[in-house]
Amino acid sequence: MDDKKTDKLMQTYPNWMNYVFAVFFIAITVTAFVPESGNWRWVPFTALMSYIFIRKSKEQRVWELGGKLVMPVITFCFVVSFIEATVGNGGTRDLWFYGVLTLLGILTSIFDIYIKPGLKIYK
Repeated sequence: MDDKKTDKLMQTYPNWMNYVFAVFFIAITVTAFVPESGNWRWVPFTALMSYIFIRKSKEQRVWELGGKLVMPVITFCFVVSFIEATVGNGGTRDLWFYGVLTLLGILTSIFDIYIKPGLKIYK
């Protein structure tokens, strides 16, 4: 691997930093399985980010696809938090916070996946 090679659009840092970020997200993923931590909902996001940073050094297409998948995965985390707040008698603030974040995540995902590819300014 060439540490000096950079992508003009996305990567403005050395290639070895991808592995540093991947190890960081793998560590977060492993610690999410600690009993009673409550962080299990973030496992899909941290696992996806680990995969993206590991594969980014080899394939640019993974970075582009990962960019489209990040918001739906984060939206999943917000939906789980909203359901936990509803079932666990969360406060009004929790319900509004996670509800609004879920709606914003859904709208952003729809824009990134369906609307953005059809716009002329992004082609």
